[in-house]
Formats: sequence, C-alpha cells, structure tokens
Amino acid sequence: MEGETLRFYPLRAPDDPDVAAVAETVSRRTQALWKKKRIGPSDDGEAEDPLMQDTPWLAGLYGHGVRGRIATGPDMGKRIRTWGGRRESEEPEPSARRCANVDGFSVHANVSLRAHQRAKLENLCRYMLRPPLAVERLERLASGRLAYRMKTPWRDGTTHVILSDSELLEKLSALVPAPRFHLVRYFGILASAAKLRPSIVPVPPPASTAAPGGHRNTAEEQNPHPRNYTLAQLMARIFAVDVLECPRCGSRMRILAAIEDPSVAGKILDCLGLPSRPPPVAPARRDRQDALPEF
Repeated sequence: MEGETLRFYPLRAPDDPDVAAVAETVSRRTQALWKKKRIGPSDDGEAEDPLMQDTPWLAGLYGHGVRGRIATGPDMGKRIRTWGGRRESEEPEPSARRCANVDGFSVHANVSLRAHQRAKLENLCRYMLRPPLAVERLERLASGRLAYRMKTPWRDGTTHVILSDSELLEKLSALVPAPRFHLVRYFGILASAAKLRPSIVPVPPPASTAAPGGHRNTAEEQNPHPRNYTLAQLMARIFAVDVLECPRCGSRMRILAAIEDPSVAGKILDCLGLPSRPPPVAPARRDRQDALPEF
C-alpha cells in the first residue's frame, strides 16, 4: 500500500528437493522454449539464432567449447587431449547439499550471507570474478604445447588438459560473452523497472571529499558517485600499491597539472634525472615451435 514501509522477513533455507525442483523446472521450460523456437540438434536454428547470423565463427567457438572439441586449426573437430583419464566413470555424480543437476542445468543454493557480512560478500564477488584459469597450474611442455593441471581430478581420472597456443586462445575466446549479452539478470521487485525497487535498494552514504593528510580529493569532487572506486583506489585494492601516497612523507598527493606536450615532459624528466625515452624494443625471436616434435 502507498505510504507503507516494506519489510523483509527471513525464510527457511531451501532443502535438496526444493533445489532439485528449481533445476527440473528450468530444464523443462528451457527445452520447451528451444522446441518452440526450433533450436536443437536436429533443427536449423540459424533462422532463430541472431548470433549464428551475425557472428557464425563465435557461435562455432561456443558450440565446440561445450562439446570439448577443437574448433580451429588442423585438428578441427577432434577432442581435446587429456592426461590421466583411463575410463569412463560409471559412478554417479557426487552430490552436495542444496545442489542439483538436471540435463546439464545446475543449480547451487548452498551459500548465504547476512547483511553485515561485507567481507564475506567481497570474497564471494571475488570468486565470481576470478580469472578463467590459474597461471601457476599452466606449464609449457617440451613439445611446445601447454599443459593445464586441474585443481582436482575429474571422475574419469583426468588430471591435465593439453592444448596448443591457438587452442588455448580459442577456448578463452569462447568464454567471452556474446555482444550485448547480460550476465546478471534481475527479476521481480529487483528488476530495473520495478516500482518498489527504490524502496528496497539502500541509499549509499554521501562521499566524503576530505582525504587523509588534509588534502581534498579532487577526483571524488568530480565524480561524487560513492559506489564507484577511483582508479587509485582500485590499484590499491588489487595490487596493494597506493599510487597517491608520497614515498617521502607518506601523505596524500594530488594532481597539480597534466603535461601532455612530449617535448615539455622530456625536459622535465631530463631535469629530474629520469629517463625520458622509452626502453628499446628487443627484436622478435624466431618461433622454434615448428621444429619441436609434436605431443
């Protein structure tokens, strides 16, 4: 009703049958939508799939990536090479609490955070935004190919995936979202056009323009949106380096002027005894990968 304050009431956590019902509903409705739009293995989905019409090569990368096959190069259509797999596992997929998998549609509902657990919320966001692979588990083989070690072995015993440089780029490209494709969608009262959404979205506190050390933060004055971090703040959070901290006294630095003329910038750097020319570019090395034996 108009004028009333909205309130949230805690509900019980979903149990395993609830999550399984959600996964089954999503699978059934999605497959019904595919059938309605005639998108399937036996149908010609090009007429209904704008991605296939606009960028067929990108749609091909997606399709081969889902099937675990190579989409480009001389090994096009072949399965990706693996290490450690000896047989197809006949054991059922291990179950977890509040998790369900139906026809390839998985639902995971075993993570919940309270409103005051901001540190755990940040860890969850970092997990969602993690890179596609861990560089420390990627190594170059003697044959020139790349071996990626899985964090945990697959059910069939596979421990490594073997890829060439181009095949790795191909798989990474398949992880890039399609153009104008939303990765996060909100429904119901959280939808962008919902009338009651402003009543439940908290209003952030006003940003303070005073910075430590007595200086005013001109970047925040120009961009007062409190939910956006400045570039210096992002660099400090990611690389643990505060670029605005004075190395001599530890106080905050601020931009006094921006020198855009290369000749003036060179004179200032020369006067300070700093290099004013970029380092020389090393000559390109010959790619010797073709001379190495294949894996």
